[in-house]
Order: sequence, then C-alpha cells, then structure tokens
Amino acid sequence: MTKIPQHLLTPALLAPYLQAVTQEYNQRLTPPVGAPPQK
Repeated sequence: MTKIPQHLLTPALLAPYLQAVTQEYNQRLTPPVGAPPQK
C-alpha cells in the first residue's frame, strides 16, 4: 500500500507555497485604484 511521504506535508514546504498562492490570489482580486472597497 502507498503511504504519503511525510516530508511533503511539512509546514516548511507548505508555508512558502501557501504564501505564493495567497499573494497571487490577492493580486488578482485587487480592485482598480479608486474603486470603492468591497467589504
């Protein structure tokens, strides 16, 4: 049976990945300058 390698689940690898994804996600959602805030 196959086991998921533990080193693939370490925060050391997840943190930079999530940070990069979050930054790209936020950049895509950034409204144009002068647009009213959505919150």
